[in-house]
Amino acid sequence: MNNAEHEGFGVYSAKTGKELKLAMQELWVTGNILPVGARLVVRHQFRSQEKKPLEAVYAFALPRDAAMRSFRIVGEGFESHSDLKPLEKAQQEYEEGIEDGHLSALAQTYKDGLVNLNVGNIRPDETVTVYVEIAAGVSCTDTGLRFRFPFTLAPGYHRRAVSLESATGEGEISLPEDLFGDLMLPTWRADAEHLHQVGFDLNISVPMEDMEIASPSHPIAVRMNAKESHARVSLSHAGDLPDRDLVLDARFSTKDPCIFTGTDASGKERFAALIPSHCFGKITEDAPKHVVFLVDRSGSMDGKPFARAKQATLACIAALRPEDQFGVVFFESSPTAFSGGCAEASQDHRDAARAFINTMDTAGGTELASGVRMAAKLLPAGGDILLLTDGQVFETESIIAKAKKSGIRVHCLGIGSASQDRFLALLARSTGGTSHFATPRERVDEAVLRLFDGLGKPVAENITCTTRGLGDAILSLEPQTMVWEGTPLMIFGSYTDTEKGVLHCEWEGGTLVMPMNSIPNKEGETLKLIQGARLITDLETEIDPDAESSRTAKRKAKRQEKQWLQLAKEYGLANPAMALVAVVKRKGDKKGKLPETRIIPVGMPRDTGFDSCFTASLGYGKSLMLDSVSAGVCCSILPLNMVCEESIAPPAFMRSRSKRKSLKKERVCSYEATDTLDILFNLVGEIQADGGLPGADEAERVSQTLAGLLALREYAIKEGYEGFKKHAERMVDFLNHQNLTALGTERSTAVCRIIKTLDAGSIPDGLWLEHLIHNGGKTDAKILWKIIMLAAQSILA
Repeated sequence: MNNAEHEGFGVYSAKTGKELKLAMQELWVTGNILPVGARLVVRHQFRSQEKKPLEAVYAFALPRDAAMRSFRIVGEGFESHSDLKPLEKAQQEYEEGIEDGHLSALAQTYKDGLVNLNVGNIRPDETVTVYVEIAAGVSCTDTGLRFRFPFTLAPGYHRRAVSLESATGEGEISLPEDLFGDLMLPTWRADAEHLHQVGFDLNISVPMEDMEIASPSHPIAVRMNAKESHARVSLSHAGDLPDRDLVLDARFSTKDPCIFTGTDASGKERFAALIPSHCFGKITEDAPKHVVFLVDRSGSMDGKPFARAKQATLACIAALRPEDQFGVVFFESSPTAFSGGCAEASQDHRDAARAFINTMDTAGGTELASGVRMAAKLLPAGGDILLLTDGQVFETESIIAKAKKSGIRVHCLGIGSASQDRFLALLARSTGGTSHFATPRERVDEAVLRLFDGLGKPVAENITCTTRGLGDAILSLEPQTMVWEGTPLMIFGSYTDTEKGVLHCEWEGGTLVMPMNSIPNKEGETLKLIQGARLITDLETEIDPDAESSRTAKRKAKRQEKQWLQLAKEYGLANPAMALVAVVKRKGDKKGKLPETRIIPVGMPRDTGFDSCFTASLGYGKSLMLDSVSAGVCCSILPLNMVCEESIAPPAFMRSRSKRKSLKKERVCSYEATDTLDILFNLVGEIQADGGLPGADEAERVSQTLAGLLALREYAIKEGYEGFKKHAERMVDFLNHQNLTALGTERSTAVCRIIKTLDAGSIPDGLWLEHLIHNGGKTDAKILWKIIMLAAQSILA
């Protein structure tokens, strides 16, 4: 969109209708999303309301596996493009431009993927638009992708961070300069109503069948183009608030490997291969699990997120077999480990762990590093850590490096708007684990079970990838050496000859050969940029937090900087050693008149409480150690086949003065949340080591287990939910190993008849789910046996 298209527009208050005096008016995302990554253009519109020149500083977080390529700065009578230069030179050029009175812009990357976009010497009443091009990654599974873009920046935790409430409803955070340099964080507003508007208009290109699009974060409009296998997705109304990240889900079927190919700007052939996990076969050996549950209990988890995280942990433990081993660690400002250690999942170990988990409550900060360290100590022979956290933390590269050093796989679930998708994805990948992000509208316990189901033995190990017949082929991203169920293998590379070229994968027990001309397209340059952004992000994990001396640390830092410079040269992408800069010389520029600096404020993530981050009780300007406390907002997941037109109150919006129209009354999604899943999670959490539910005697255990199993099957049939599949399998196994003759002829016959019906894929009448809900999960054994007997008789009828 060019600058002329914005004439007559401004940001107005939905309450008063008056134009808002903002340094930044708009943040808008466009671009193309592929199953292997995305190429985006983010539009920032600045306008000076000052009587003297303005310098606007906007701080934002990059998406996962992302890097900036360039920016274009546009205003009345000018357009200029950025140059990629070594950091010190870029900073010097920017400052000299400011001193000479020229319009100057600098985009600099800091630790943790944080960016400062500085635009200086904006004249009074002048509008300047900056278009930043970004290459980013996506979260991909065998059945779809999830794309997340940060519209806000959550307050983060660092042991040396200091927060204060600088004015009513406005908070600030300062970080140690020796670690974070001159990074400028935004001011956080408790109310995002009077801030810049955000929006998006994106294209999702998926050359696969049966694509469905949904967003658990924003109301969207979707326009499908079946012929070209893509969909256009945009915000369903004029604009929204900067108080939550954009999340888009695309579901599609991937039966076969998919290879994207194309020619980049230099004429080199690029490719990205996506190989579904089922192409590697199924897990043949169900080896015992060794898992430690690492649960965030900091103040930010307060409310439903923490209650359901505990509930999910108990449900996961219940799905373990007696030969599996587990441990539990909770962390806040310091970690607390279950005294039983990581031991076999015997009934005594389960009971003691349940008692320990039920005593836990929320408090303190998000000291994740110490939690990971303690969890790793419980797995001296290796295994998996299942991390559940909603935390936003700073200095993440140190946490990742220490986790890598432990040799333990970390599987990560990010909870809510404040969780760091970029960091958790990198932590999981660098340790050989998997990751998932649960939005505030998704249930934490469901998301935990999905992640837990993939733990244990990978579907393929010791994978090696080579090319044949591709000339000067290079696989420049080190391919994964293992593949987990449900998560595809992704491979990037380049080549010169495609006539008979193939990609060849080998692993323990199998091989796969794929021709390289599967899906030729025009995305060669995009594939190159996505690949380069991944390389730059992965380089963050190469630091050594335990360097023996400052001399070795400096040597490591110099080598890392050299690698960043080489990557910038090859891929043309910014990184912590290379920044983007542009200086525009305009007619009438006056030297020596320094601009007023304004830091662009952002809204608090919608499910994060402002008062607990920036407490006002000590008075303005008082320093407090940072921790955020959630407001406890957590709704059920929206099914992918539903598009929520609107479930959020209309925000301040951008309107043309000549074309102001009232917003139509929006309808709320019809999906109704109930307590059914809470009852079912409590039910499966009671499963004992042998797979049965507790009871006073064996007869009561059989009746409770059978009724519970029927309720789970009924829910799976009605809702299409398979999350309790492993629990159902354990319950069936328990029933099959019981001496049913001890129950008496009538009862044993009834149980066998019902089990046979279940094996055939159906369930007998009985309103099992309704009965379970009505009785809060348990029923008197005598009444339950009467219901079971009637159900068995109905099968014959």
